[in-house]
Amino acid sequence: MSANPLSEIITDEQYEQLMKDGLLNPLRVRDVIIKKRYEELKNGTEKMSSSERIDKIQREEYKYLTFETIRKIVMNKWKKRN
Repeated sequence: MSANPLSEIITDEQYEQLMKDGLLNPLRVRDVIIKKRYEELKNGTEKMSSSERIDKIQREEYKYLTFETIRKIVMNKWKKRN
């Protein structure tokens, strides 16, 4: 199983069990990873524009996603469910 990208929230064992049981949406988990990476680049020492951060993520980690898709992921605020 892959590393737990939600380790700040849940334990590795909980993550593995939730994935095994199909209770975590892999696309939402991917989106969390992308948002986290974007924030790391934003808060890093290297000055980058928003477009440069998105481009870096797309070129280095998610070549199969378009620039626009990544932009939507990082700019979208998640809606809380009731």
